[in-house]
Amino acid sequence: MDSFISLAKQGYEAYSESQSNVSKTGGQEYNRPHHSNQDQEQYQDEGRRPQFNDDDASRHADEHAPGASSFVSSALNHVRNHPQQAPDEDEVVQAHERAYSQGDTSGLSSGSLGGAAALKIFQQFGGGGKSNNELIGLAIGEATKLMGGSGDQGGAANGAAATMMKLVMQKEMGNFIGGGSSGGMSTMMSLASKFM
Repeated sequence: MDSFISLAKQGYEAYSESQSNVSKTGGQEYNRPHHSNQDQEQYQDEGRRPQFNDDDASRHADEHAPGASSFVSSALNHVRNHPQQAPDEDEVVQAHERAYSQGDTSGLSSGSLGGAAALKIFQQFGGGGKSNNELIGLAIGEATKLMGGSGDQGGAANGAAATMMKLVMQKEMGNFIGGGSSGGMSTMMSLASKFM
């Protein structure tokens, strides 16, 4: 009788231990909330950064704003060489509001104006049907338009390219992870999704 009870106790302890290890074999580690920072870091580390073709992007930039193609290669190189230089989202959202809703670009930096231009293009075309080359080309073209053909157009193009890169990555990361709630979305992505 004692041996039976001892055997049952050992069995119960083994069962309890196996239940406490569930998270190690397929639980919490694989069920992180969508868009967590760890997911985003892993996504970036795995080399899933969008690739852009300079010539194709230049063609689309010129179609949107003649002459804008002259800024494409330097803007894309800037993004490639400074991948961690993400635009300040709040600044971009505020610049977008001022430039497009209030028609006032005074006092805004060229980078934030470029970001505002990228956000506008992403709102219009980021929902699908446009390639990444088209999106970044259109964003750079829109940035030069927003600058009115003067000022620091190169800085605006850099801001547009960096912002569009971030938006495209967030969109693709959402698709890669499996979509999900807007709770983990960035400020820019949340705003853009309202129009897409």
